[in-house]
Amino acid sequence: MTEQNSPETTPTTPITPEPVQQKKPFPKRTALLVGGGVLAGALLVGGGIAIGGALDDDDDDRDDRDDRALAGATQSAPADEAGPSSVPSAAAGGPQSATGTADPAELSEIIASASAFAASDGLGGEPTAIDAKRDGGWEVRFEAANGDETEVYVGADGALRIVETDPADGDDQGPTGSLDEATVASIVEAALAEADGTVTDIDLDDDARSPYDVTVLLADRSTVDIDLGPDFAVLGTDVDRDRD
Repeated sequence: MTEQNSPETTPTTPITPEPVQQKKPFPKRTALLVGGGVLAGALLVGGGIAIGGALDDDDDDRDDRDDRALAGATQSAPADEAGPSSVPSAAAGGPQSATGTADPAELSEIIASASAFAASDGLGGEPTAIDAKRDGGWEVRFEAANGDETEVYVGADGALRIVETDPADGDDQGPTGSLDEATVASIVEAALAEADGTVTDIDLDDDARSPYDVTVLLADRSTVDIDLGPDFAVLGTDVDRDRD
């Protein structure tokens, strides 16, 4: 009985007591946990820094775009403030001659001023043409009895000067008509009855059948050339829509 109840036989390897600390793996696990926590924290911190940097970059990009948009708006403001360009007119100061005139009295006054100025230099003759210039002035042509021609510029401010003098050639003859006050009034009336606009050019022609050539500027900036007979009847028209 005693031999049957003995708990163990003699072991092949003796059991040696081990230190307590060797049986406790907690320090290693703790170190691993701490190390993992540090690594995770570093990853989180690094990720946070990366995310924060990306957000900062997005904010900077957004600010740059806003700054550029603001700069663009600021630069475009002067153009908007300047307003659209407009065709010169009497309302902008100066006479209507910047785009012609519908007033025959204005034309007659311009011709009279030019005639007096030319005569003061010993030049002149009969007025045979008047032409509106882009700067608002007018040029008036005079023909002397011997065929000499003189052109006088009358500015929008009333300034006058001789533009050109052209001595007569062998084929030149004296004027066949004159742009006197009554003739100018009849020409303007007939031309504007045919085309609603402003007169920019009147020219006397030596053609007895159609002695008056008139140019009328329309509202759409196209022009109409009108030929008038001796009785100021309309003989023909030519529309030019390519005017600059």
